[in-house]
Amino acid sequence: MKTLLLPLLTLPLAMLATLPVYQPVAAVAPVVVAAPEQTRDVRQVPAFTRLSLATSAELILVQGATQKVELVGNPDDLREIETAVKDGRLRIGLPEGRWKNWGGFKSPVKVYVTMPQIEALGVSGSGSIRAEQPLRAAALDLSVSGSGALRVPVTAERLQAHVSGSGSMRLSGNSPAADVHISGSGRIDASELKTNSCTAHISGSGNCRIGVAQTLDARISGSGSVYYTGSPRITSRISGSGRVTKV
Repeated sequence: MKTLLLPLLTLPLAMLATLPVYQPVAAVAPVVVAAPEQTRDVRQVPAFTRLSLATSAELILVQGATQKVELVGNPDDLREIETAVKDGRLRIGLPEGRWKNWGGFKSPVKVYVTMPQIEALGVSGSGSIRAEQPLRAAALDLSVSGSGALRVPVTAERLQAHVSGSGSMRLSGNSPAADVHISGSGRIDASELKTNSCTAHISGSGNCRIGVAQTLDARISGSGSVYYTGSPRITSRISGSGRVTKV
């Protein structure tokens, strides 16, 4: 009887010896990254009718009765940004000769501006200006240089739009007369802008889209393109492989 029981007892022990032994693993505490410090800084500046953004910030623009300029971001970043008015133009940016891209700030910088009267808006560098409600003006001058962006609805008797470099504009609304200039690879999307007459000048590979009712004067040097909607009378002068196309 003993000889029969021994194999039955030793077999389970041998099997147990082959089982892996698990060691307790110490728990790893989750890494908590603190959110960047944010602060609001309201700037008191003289009256202005023209605005220039010269740093890598996002500017939200409102046309309203009470002028206001407010910056939101890391306090160290905000201390570096100047808001100075000269000859009716507010310049928002680092001191002349200094520059930072989006990665240069500790956290993204936003600027909130309210202007009663708007005559000109400009972006230089990689910043952006946008508005949600139509900007009203008798004459409005818009410009982008560098890789910046400008997105605004407008209601203006006369509109000038200039893009140099790889920047972009998106325009909507109404302007009986529009003058569009592109130098470089930039683009202007004014397909939602209604205008009676438009002059479009492109030098380089840029492109423009616009809605025109009566007259379109297109002048292209290079491989640029003018795309239009409507049935205007066309006058064109093209040097290179540029084209004027109805869409």
